[in-house]
Formats: sequence, structure tokens, C-alpha cells
Amino acid sequence: MHPNNHVNLSQSTNDTNPTALNVALDDYCTRLLDKMAMLHQSLVNKSIEFADQLKTGRTHLQDTVPMTAGQKFNAFATMVKKEMARIESTRALFHEINMGGTAIGTGLNAPAGYSELCAETLQALTGLSVAAIPPPAISAAEQISIASSTRWAYQRLMISTHKYREVHY
Repeated sequence: MHPNNHVNLSQSTNDTNPTALNVALDDYCTRLLDKMAMLHQSLVNKSIEFADQLKTGRTHLQDTVPMTAGQKFNAFATMVKKEMARIESTRALFHEINMGGTAIGTGLNAPAGYSELCAETLQALTGLSVAAIPPPAISAAEQISIASSTRWAYQRLMISTHKYREVHY
């Protein structure tokens, strides 16, 4: 009996932990995008509702210019849609798994076809469309990317909430 072949079954925490995190983050993104879609639709509805409501806007130099509240809400809706697209593109990275890379990403001591078998099994268990990365590699890029994308979306939403106070009906 060999610890790598019979106990760990060719798995390494360098493979399993990022893969498990990818599955969890994909679920998180699904729920986040659902909420963002609701926000987007609400903003679109408000842009229609207030399409004719005049208000003033301010340029960077604090010049006053006329606009409608609908235009302001439409700008917010467009921003939310763009952030949704950014998160969705990052989410695609979660469907690439590095199972079978073992400790340093070389696939050492993993049987032939192990990565593909892991991808098939994970797909059957989760319903996610996942694929093994050829060759397996150690990477945290997916997790870093979603952290960056969600932080960017958060910052944009915060700016919008501050600007929302400027919407005078």
C-alpha cells in the first residue's frame, strides 16, 4: 500500500481545495448575478417611469446641465449590466479544474485519464459544465479574478448610490 496511490488516490490539496472553491464560487456567482439582474430590471423600470422627469446634473467641474431622472437611472442600469458581464466572464474560469495536477502541477503519480475522469464525475455530481485544464496546473487565478470583479462591481455600485442621492424627482 502506498500513501499517494492508495490513500490519497492521486489527490492533492493543491488540486482539491481550488476545485472545491471553484464549485462554491460558481454557486455564489449564480446567486449574485440573480440579484444583480433584479437590480438591473428595477433600474430599467425606473428609467422608463422617470423618462420625462427633468432634473439637473453636475459635470466634473460642477456645471449644471439638464437631464432626466430616467437618463440617470438608465446610466445606473447600464453600469450594472456591464458589471454582470464582467462577473459572468470571470465565472467561466470556475469551470476549468486542475484535478490530477498533484502537488506541483505536473500530474506526477496520477494515472492517465485521471483529470478527465474527475471532470466527468464533478459534472455528474454538480451539473456544472467543467473541463480539466490540459496540462493540469496550480492556479488561484480564478479566485483572484472573482475577488477583483466583485470588488470592482461593489465600488461601482457604491458610486451609484452616492450619485443616486443627486436624483431629485
